[in-house]
Amino acid sequence: QSWTGQTDRQILQDAFTTALPEITTLSTTVAELTDTIDFTAKDLSLIELVKQIASLSGADWHVNGDKALCYYASGSIESTYGFSDDSGR
Repeated sequence: QSWTGQTDRQILQDAFTTALPEITTLSTTVAELTDTIDFTAKDLSLIELVKQIASLSGADWHVNGDKALCYYASGSIESTYGFSDDSGR
C-alpha cells in the first residue's frame, strides 16, 4: 500500500483501520509529528510499517493495555518517578 501527501498520523490510522481495527488510533494517543510525506509499505508487516514511520518522525510508540496505539515524540513523556543513588541524607 502507498500513501501520498499524508502525515504520519494519517498513515498509521489508515494502516491500523485496515489491518488491525481492534487497536484504536485516536488523535489523542497518536501524535502528528511530520508534515505530509509519501510512504510505500510494500511487503511490510504492520509492525515494520510502524517502526519505519517512527524512525522517520523520531517517535516512540507502544500499544497500551486498552488496545490503543500510543505514538509520541521521543522524550516527550516525563516519568512519574525517578531513581537516585542518594540515600536520602
